[in-house]
Parts: sequence; C-alpha cells; structure tokens
Amino acid sequence: MKSNKKKTILIYGINYYPELTGIGKYNAELATWIQSNTNIQVVALTAFPYYPNWKVFKDYRNRFYVNKNIEEVTVIRCPIYVPNKLSGINRIVHDFSFLFSSFWALLYLRIFHQKFDYILSVAPPFLIGLNSIFYKLTSSKTKVIYHVQDLQIDAADQIGMIKSGLLLKIMYSVERFIIKKVDVVTTISDGMKLKLLQKEQRKVTIFPNWVDSKLVFPVQFPKYPLLEYEDRMENKIVIFYSGAMGEKQGLEILIDIASNLHKNNHKEFIFMLCGEGPYKDILSEKIKSQNIENIIFADLQPINKFNLLLNYAHIHLVLQKKSATDLVLPSKLTNILAVGGVCIVTAEPNTTLYNLIFDNKIGFVVEPENAEAIVDILLDFKISNNSNVQNIKKNAIEYAKTHLNKESIIPSFIDSILEN
Repeated sequence: MKSNKKKTILIYGINYYPELTGIGKYNAELATWIQSNTNIQVVALTAFPYYPNWKVFKDYRNRFYVNKNIEEVTVIRCPIYVPNKLSGINRIVHDFSFLFSSFWALLYLRIFHQKFDYILSVAPPFLIGLNSIFYKLTSSKTKVIYHVQDLQIDAADQIGMIKSGLLLKIMYSVERFIIKKVDVVTTISDGMKLKLLQKEQRKVTIFPNWVDSKLVFPVQFPKYPLLEYEDRMENKIVIFYSGAMGEKQGLEILIDIASNLHKNNHKEFIFMLCGEGPYKDILSEKIKSQNIENIIFADLQPINKFNLLLNYAHIHLVLQKKSATDLVLPSKLTNILAVGGVCIVTAEPNTTLYNLIFDNKIGFVVEPENAEAIVDILLDFKISNNSNVQNIKKNAIEYAKTHLNKESIIPSFIDSILEN
C-alpha cells in the first residue's frame, strides 16, 4: 500500500471530530487511519462542530477560521451558520454558509498549499461537490471522489422539508451535474447506489461505513456506567435507542410503544434514549405531558462508556420513517451488530436495510411507523426461546467481523480508489 511518492488528500466535509456520532465520526476515523497507515498526507477541511444537537460546541463559539492538528491530521475549520430551529430554508442557508466559508479556505489552500492529489468530498451537504469541481478546474491532476453518506435532497423532498417544486428541481439538477463531473462516486449501500444510478448513469462504488472492533466489542456482564439510573434499570428489559434525534428518525413512535406497554401493565420494560438533536426537546415535552414514566434520557457518552451501554441493552431500536427508506442507512447499526445486540429495525421490504437484517438473520424487521408490530416483538422477546436470541447475537457478531471491519474496509478503499 505504501509508495515512494508522497501523496496528499483533502477530506472535505461539514462534520468531523469532536462530533461523536454520524458522518463526523467516519470522516475523522478515515482521516486518522490514512494519516497513520499510508504514505498519504491528510488535510481535513470542515466546519465548527455542531452535530447532533445543532449548536456550535462551546469551545468553538465566537471564532473565525481555526487551524489545528488532531492526531497528525491538519484540520481547518470554517465558520458556519447553525439555525436555532430547523426548516427547509434554514437548512439550505446552513449548507450555503459552509459552501461559502469553505470556498475561501479551499482557495487559500490552492494558492499557498501544495496541490492535492485527491479530494474526498463527503455529502451531505451535496453542494460542496461544486467547490471540489472548481478546485479540479485549477488542478487537472487532482482526483475528486464524491462520497454520498445520505441522499440529502431526496430525504428533504420525501419528508416535506422543502415545499417548492422549482427549488427541488434546481437542486436535483445541481446534484446530477456534480455526479457527472467528479472522477469517482462512492456510497455506503446498494440501495443508495441504485438511486444514484437513476440520477446519472455512471460507475458507483460501494464504500460502506465500518466499526472499530478495538473500541466497540462484546462485553460479558458489563458494569452499568450511568449509576444515577441504576435503580430504575435493575431487573428491567432495557430498550435502547442511540444517535441523532431528528425528523428522519420518526421518534414519535417511541411514545406510542412506551405508552402501550405501560398502560397494559408491562412494567418490566424501560426505554433509554441516548443522543442529541433538534427533536429531543419536542420528544421530551410530549413524554412529560403524557406522564410516560418508562422512558429515560441520557447524554451522549464517551466511547468506553458507550460500548458498555450497547452491551447492557437487551433490545436496540433502529428507526426511520417510511419516507426515508433507502435514502439513508443508519450508521448506529454497525455498533449494534459489533456487540451482538438484538435489534428491531423499521424498514420497507426489498430495501437495503430490510434485506440486510432479514437475509442474514441479525435482528427483527418490521414496517416503518408500526408501533403495534414493535410491541408484539417486544412481548415475544420477553418469553422467547433463548436459543433464538443467542443465534441472532451470534449472527450479528459474525456479520460485523466479516463485513464491517474497519481494518479491511478502509484499506480496500485506498487500494481500489486512491492507488488506482
């Protein structure tokens, strides 16, 4: 993998460490791995951290451009507008603010920095592909890789975040232009690959998300790390949801599930929701107004405690709305499988997520937004054959080892995309 010639790559995306979840986690892990294990010099161009709670982190407020070295990766941060309340227009302004501020940083790098051999442009936001194409116009030998983590426009369209048909048409046209003009297009799942091919007929390579088995792994009888909740969790069946709390996840279904169980005197179940996001406060208020007592909120945890939480849970929920089907592939699933977690996944038949769970027998899968079906599975789980649950756990761990191993996925990407 190593070569005598020193190459350079710019990992260009709005999210990066210290964001602990979502795309930022993968961008940072990829940058660090390449810097540490190859002869490629890495620079990361990103925004001030804000995700998933949609507030700029305290240490980065009231600052302009920031240049910092993180694990030998030069990280350049650009100012960004983060709205107090998410809407279609606010989200567009948010994306444009990074497009604009990162353009000047990219221009500075082009003039005063050595040319990059590669730019890995990570969408969303899809618009930054335009800046990457601009850079390529001034540096013809630069190879632009457009990596699609979410189909941002499709999701905004289907959940009704953007109402204007004209605006959507323009955005789809710009997206097709980017896909056509970049050198390489990659994405994380077969379903998303198919949708990209429907936009523009060209080669699309799968570059899936991964799990770091050194940080996320099965633990026998983990000590519960959130002692303030220990009394409430004791002798309970713990149902765990972790990750972003936003519009795409359809988390309002949790209220229906928890209320159903509580009203029917199934007090052995308790829900723990661990995460941040624009929908968290709304969800919390609804829970309080309905006097639902079997839901606990917890903050995002450092990776060592998070691994224990993953292991402590009896059931994991991976939720999405019908409208988000095959437009995103929940990144939280990789960690769940790595610890041998038993998951209930909401997905439409014949989608990537549905086929993944069903074909590999690594969890339960139900149609999205069907609270009653999830309740039925939870009640069956309580009295289920232990061997069936153990088979799911075993299959999950084996799948993670075979298909989600960071130490095989990233080298494969480098060999097939960067070294060719």
